[in-house]
Amino acid sequence: MMDDREAIFARISRRSYRPDPLDAATDAKICDLVAAADRDGGLFLAYVKDRPDLFGGIRKTYGLLSGVRNFIVLAGAESDPDAAEKCGYFGERVVLELTKLGLGTCWVGGSFDRGRVGELLAPGRTLFGVITLGKVDAAFSPRERLVRFSTHLRASGEGRFHRTDGTEPDWFFEAVARLALAPSAVNRRPVFLNVEHGVVRAVLRIRDAFTPIDLGIAKFHVATAFPDGVWEWGDGGRFLNP
Repeated sequence: MMDDREAIFARISRRSYRPDPLDAATDAKICDLVAAADRDGGLFLAYVKDRPDLFGGIRKTYGLLSGVRNFIVLAGAESDPDAAEKCGYFGERVVLELTKLGLGTCWVGGSFDRGRVGELLAPGRTLFGVITLGKVDAAFSPRERLVRFSTHLRASGEGRFHRTDGTEPDWFFEAVARLALAPSAVNRRPVFLNVEHGVVRAVLRIRDAFTPIDLGIAKFHVATAFPDGVWEWGDGGRFLNP
C-alpha cells in the first residue's frame, strides 16, 4: 500500500464514478476511517451510502459529477469557530486513506442538494460540504486529465507557496512540495507557509467561505511531512514541534 506522500502525489479529483457497489470489507474500512476522523476532530462527519438522488448530475461552477452514490458529509458544531478548517484537515486525512484503497474522491462545495443533505443533520450543526467517493475507471476523463495537468503545473511553481527568512526546519521544503498538491476550491491554492525565526505559520492569501476548508486541507498535507508536529487552528496558526 502507498504511503501518505505517494497518495498526495497520486490523488486528483474524480468526478465520474462507476456503478459497482463497494465490497463489505472496503465499506467497513470507510466507516472506521470516517468515525476516527469524526472523533479526533470533534466534528459531525457521516458516511452516506446509496443516495444518488442528492446529486442528480447538477451542473455548477465546480464541474459535472456523474454516478455519485456514496459520500461523506462534512459538518461541525455551529459553536465551533474552527469547524470548517477541521473538516478540511480531517476530511483530507480520510481522502488520502481512500486513495490508498484505490477509490476516487472529490471535494464538493456546491454540486449537490444542500437542503436535502442538510436534513441529515441534527440541529446545531453546520454543513460545510461533502466528499464524494467510489470506484472509478483507471483512465481519466478529458476533464480529469486537464485538472491533473493544471495541478502538477501549479505544483512545479513551489515558490508561490512559501516565504522564509532562512530559518526553516529541515523538513520544510518537502512540506512545501506536499502543500503545492493540496486540493482547494476552484484550484486557487490560497495557503502559503511563512517562516520567521524558525516558526512556521500557515497564512491565507484569500478569505471567503471556502478558504477555511482549504486551510485545513493544506495543513494536513504539511503535517504528513513531519507527523510529530501539531498545528494551531486558524489563519496564521503555528506548526508546533513537540
